[in-house]
Amino acid sequence: MSDFFKRIISAVSSFFMTIAVFLHLAPAPQPVDDHGRWLLDQLPAYSAGQYCETLYDTGTGYENEVLSPAQQKSRMQLVRGTTLQDALDYGQRLAQSGFRQTFSNRIGQIYSYAFQKNAQGVYYTFNAQSGEARIIDDCCNSTALDAFGYDTSAQPEPVTEPVTEPDVTTEPVPDEPFDPQETEVSGEGEPTEPTDVPTEPTEPASTTAPYIAPEDFTLRPGVYQFTFPYFDERHNDSTRYAKNGMLYVVVLADGKLAVIDGGAPYQCADRNIDAFIRFARELTGKSTGKKIDIALWYGTHSHADHIDFFYKLIHKHRKEFRLERVMFNYQSADVISYSSRVDKFRNLLQKRYPKAKYVKCRSGYAFTLYDTQFEILYTHEDAVSAADASLPATNANDCCSVLRMTLGGRRFLFLGDSNRVVQDVLLRNYEASELRADVLQASHHMINDLTELYPVIAPTYVMCPQSKSRTISVYPSYYTFLKLAPAERMYFADQGVFGFLPQENGTISVCYQWIECVGYDDSGL
Repeated sequence: MSDFFKRIISAVSSFFMTIAVFLHLAPAPQPVDDHGRWLLDQLPAYSAGQYCETLYDTGTGYENEVLSPAQQKSRMQLVRGTTLQDALDYGQRLAQSGFRQTFSNRIGQIYSYAFQKNAQGVYYTFNAQSGEARIIDDCCNSTALDAFGYDTSAQPEPVTEPVTEPDVTTEPVPDEPFDPQETEVSGEGEPTEPTDVPTEPTEPASTTAPYIAPEDFTLRPGVYQFTFPYFDERHNDSTRYAKNGMLYVVVLADGKLAVIDGGAPYQCADRNIDAFIRFARELTGKSTGKKIDIALWYGTHSHADHIDFFYKLIHKHRKEFRLERVMFNYQSADVISYSSRVDKFRNLLQKRYPKAKYVKCRSGYAFTLYDTQFEILYTHEDAVSAADASLPATNANDCCSVLRMTLGGRRFLFLGDSNRVVQDVLLRNYEASELRADVLQASHHMINDLTELYPVIAPTYVMCPQSKSRTISVYPSYYTFLKLAPAERMYFADQGVFGFLPQENGTISVCYQWIECVGYDDSGL
């Protein structure tokens, strides 16, 4: 062979050897085993199972999603074919990387863990039934999970200056159309509207006189369903009355409140706002001029009829309240869209209460407020497919966060507007003993008839955020509940305020108060 051909062969050989060395030295996707590609680059890799090839966008927390940079969005890596020991090993790996464990819990077959390293949080769950792990880059919280709640040993916070008058701002009402049905989801089994119903004129609004707490005031811890007039045969003006909206108040044993959700836009008449403030003072024994302490505002999901009443409270009357904590888990608008009011609400919360602690609730998370326990049984992340990171939901109702609360030894279950996706996940993830509750908030204003879930919950009392007459004439869920509880144990929000008070003997007493609320009065938010 001539020298010329030898040099050609040597050059070609050297070229391919160089390529081989380059490929060998080039960084490979992490990890390099048969797990697939680990996509949460800023976190240590989970060292077992099969990784999903797509991250799920879990959205922002307290921050306006439209204005937030990408690094303020939490993302979730899903893993299939893993074990509890793998999940425990991942916790050790996080600890070795400088993360501090801030939380662990088990509810049935769901194991939950949280770790923190400076501003970087990690929340992950392991489902022993499915063999799936869900690892979340948890960058949304303003505080570590072990610093969110408080117990009976906590020292009371110093009292600041009292309120001298309601804080009525001059800020403009949001420009978006004021439509009470903007987030109402028809379909999902909702029958047709009743016809030939009488017309009733709008009732006049009024102001509330100053409240002076009695000297013999007695605190009555429990859960109170606030009252609203709903669209029905008595209130059939759809420009004044809503078919949705709900608001619950939890009175804690230390005199603070936890507020769950808020009413619909057309339930935000000034008279109703005044009535709620007075009612909150009656519950806490706080005379006019003293702040009402709200230990927590908890939002079930991103629909306006579960936000707007509270929105107006803190917009127009923020000095009436001291808000200590906020918790919600709204899905990303890139996954399922929501009203623009959601981000306006986030902006308002940050402006009015910048020091409030915020946690984006995750399934399995549990915390205590004084002596009342709060546990999250479901968030939208639980429904995401571990195979392709898809969410089998078409609206925010199936992105509700499901809350189980234990007060005075009795269980309360809040479903928000949960529909069948939530029902299926709850039944798949939990034994009946974990789902049973003494008091249940009926889902989606009685619209969604969860025929498989309700019998498992087997409630003794049912809180119904809807018109009684409309429910009986329109919604099949009423007859589903009749199989579980007598009609006299179904309490409708249009009938007045009902309070559910756990007793020392293990029973629950129900108290009642009539508060006159009215249709919308064009007062804005």
